[in-house]
Amino acid sequence: MSVAKRQKTDAVGGLLAWLESSGTKGLADLDVRALDGGGHGIFTKRDFAKGETIASLPIGCALTAAAAAESEIGKAVRACAARLGCQEFCTAEVVLWVYLAVGRRDKAHPWHAYCASLPAESPEPACWPKPLREQLNSTPVGASLFAARRAVQQVWDGFAERLPRELPELVPAEALRSHADLLWARGMVRSRCFPSRLLLATEGPLSPEEIEAEAVEAVTTLAGTAETWGEAPGALLPLFDLLNHEAGARIFWHCDEAAGCIRFVTDEPIGVGKQVYNNYGDRANEELLFSYGFTLRDNSHDSTALVLSVGAEGAVERRGFPVPSLYLPCTFPVPSAGGAARLPHPPPRARRRAGRAAAAAGLGLRGGQGGGRRGGGGGGGRRAGRGGR
Repeated sequence: MSVAKRQKTDAVGGLLAWLESSGTKGLADLDVRALDGGGHGIFTKRDFAKGETIASLPIGCALTAAAAAESEIGKAVRACAARLGCQEFCTAEVVLWVYLAVGRRDKAHPWHAYCASLPAESPEPACWPKPLREQLNSTPVGASLFAARRAVQQVWDGFAERLPRELPELVPAEALRSHADLLWARGMVRSRCFPSRLLLATEGPLSPEEIEAEAVEAVTTLAGTAETWGEAPGALLPLFDLLNHEAGARIFWHCDEAAGCIRFVTDEPIGVGKQVYNNYGDRANEELLFSYGFTLRDNSHDSTALVLSVGAEGAVERRGFPVPSLYLPCTFPVPSAGGAARLPHPPPRARRRAGRAAAAAGLGLRGGQGGGRRGGGGGGGRRAGRGGR
């Protein structure tokens, strides 16, 4: 076994030991394994029946921007920003980035076991090598990547690079060596965060669709729009972020306030030795690529963003189209035997994406595609996501 693999194995073992000591239930019935293609997955050690809880995580193990802000590091970082007059760069998400970057290096950090177990490289494309990013330059995702990297660079130049000097006892120099450390932390948040809705008590389990419909998060932006990096993200859930994505996986989430935990429940039988999958919800390939760094072949929820440049400011309004809410039902050709897919009434999620794109990029048109577009990775509707990187 190579040194890198041994260190990763030790880090995962440290994570599981920390989770067990924190009160996580169900670990004895699960096996975390390295995958052939890289990353890790969670496998069963026994049969699970429909409706059975696979694992439960104490709510106190959920890492949020609020928890980071209230920590000793978070308070010191915010006070430093106020002292230096850099409050505009010290957003809730940026504080979480710094907290993760420090936790990865500082063994005394309360979340070190979790941070040290995270992938050494972020899977999402803002952290890809330049030659790979350049292949996306002519796409809507490429424009969003440019905005994301520019935002991180501004945070680094305007504030973060000064933290090791200003707070040497709390922010070691090796935690923030360059803006690449901030990019890594941003990538961990964007590719591994769960909706904050999961932390709110519910009367019963929530499906992925219900979570998406009710969650209010910092949203992935596409079609060349500016990134919402300043908004508070969701929650990082150790163990559960090792679950890879499978389209259509039948699972439920339940925040049990009385028991003080978040339960992951299967809505279908899972045999012994099988990998346990999460369901990230109905997402287009652009969104999967931007947030998680992968796409799905034959993605039945795929869509295409079209951004139109307007020659004169206000020209679109003069023609009677309200820019922030414009959505035109379209039929797009799909490279498959199925021909074209028609979306006469766009779903709420598509309307929200179209509205955000229109508001920030000038004018956004989005039409649905059915099952024919082929993404750049994965097969059969399954692809390694959070845990597979």
